[in-house]
Amino acid sequence: MKNLLLPLLLGCSALLPATLLQAAAPAATTFGDFTAGQTFTFTVTERHTARTKGFHVTKNVGVPNGIPDFKIGDQVKFTIGSNGQLKGPGFNITYRRDEGKVNVYAKYPSATTTKGSGAVVSKSPKNKPVKVAMTFNRLNFSGIIPVTTTVDYVMKK
Repeated sequence: MKNLLLPLLLGCSALLPATLLQAAAPAATTFGDFTAGQTFTFTVTERHTARTKGFHVTKNVGVPNGIPDFKIGDQVKFTIGSNGQLKGPGFNITYRRDEGKVNVYAKYPSATTTKGSGAVVSKSPKNKPVKVAMTFNRLNFSGIIPVTTTVDYVMKK
């Protein structure tokens, strides 16, 4: 019996990892009810631009290079990236969190980039995207005076 116990124990221990691998099929990763690769398209319904130099604000300015320039009526296709990021033409915004009926995305400026962006995707009661609000910011300096350009979009189905 002693001679049979060791081979039996080794045989069972060798089968255990194989059965665990079969039982643990990878589940689809979700990011606030959205899955990687999911796409949706919305129409730009509002667009607001502003440039602030010091304390002086100018509205309806041109969109600077490096910020998406959508017009009212444009169709924008969004894709959820492999890490949950919100991707589209000219932007890739990091997924931050699910706040119930909205997903929050933000890409913060850093020491190496003076551009920031944020987005909120509103969801229906069935967790389908129904509206997108986006903002893009760019910071420059005119001498020592900060100059910020902000571009906001609202998009609906």
